[in-house]
Amino acid sequence: MATTADLIGNAEGHVSTILRGLDKSSVVAQIARTTTTDATTLSFPLAVPEGDVAWVTEGAELSEYDARFDQIEVVPRKVGAVSSVTSEALDDAGTAFNADFADVLLTGLTGKIARAVDQAFFGEHQGIMPPGLRSVADVTTIQVDGAWENTDPFLAAISEAQGRRTEITAFAAHPSDALALSSVKRGVGSNESLLSPSAAEGGPATLIAGVPLVTSPFIEPGVIWGIPGEYCHMVVRREATIARSTDAQFSSDRVMFRATSRIGFGFTYPKAIQRIELVNGDDAAGEGS
Repeated sequence: MATTADLIGNAEGHVSTILRGLDKSSVVAQIARTTTTDATTLSFPLAVPEGDVAWVTEGAELSEYDARFDQIEVVPRKVGAVSSVTSEALDDAGTAFNADFADVLLTGLTGKIARAVDQAFFGEHQGIMPPGLRSVADVTTIQVDGAWENTDPFLAAISEAQGRRTEITAFAAHPSDALALSSVKRGVGSNESLLSPSAAEGGPATLIAGVPLVTSPFIEPGVIWGIPGEYCHMVVRREATIARSTDAQFSSDRVMFRATSRIGFGFTYPKAIQRIELVNGDDAAGEGS
């Protein structure tokens, strides 16, 4: 655990703390495949349909398959967070409470970055943030009329992914939709929810149709994403930094701490991504709260 004196004297030494914290705080880090790199860009091969195959007699010519190796490039974009504390608070933290103080400070910085990462991945694309799910063309859409009533659309999404030789490793929903699902019962007269508890430690606590369900306020209400984890990538550049400054707010006697990283996303099999959406019904309340 970091101490306050350690954090003040060696802020840069706690980069790994930020990156580990991101794994726990960010929904995206839990459901996408994370790759770290030192490069400014990283390429991933796109999944392409297999070529034609045929049964042939001995000695007959096999049809040629012109294999294509299309790829996408992911450019990690800079994201950062700043926190400030008074010099008096730092002095007071140089006591038995110093470890807790530093931990709270680092957790706060990590939480800010994690929220920005989740917003970029699930939310509407804005400015220079890396393009996320809503920017992916040609995903598979499953429409549900009116309201969430059963697990049928989720089973359909699982089946669709299996037909493409992959699997849905997580469903991601707005909290209001997760709440609506939790209130739906498995059948008439049943008190059992559609959602079930997960026995896995350290992961999402809830399952739907046997698949982990995660939530984010940046997902559109009325939309639930089926995520094939092997084809959704989060790229993190290793050069995350933590820095401090006693000059930026000199007149107010405050110390500034800044954490930055560079993160991008890549989606290598759009058709395997499932977008389950309500139609002809009232969406739940607003986004990004």
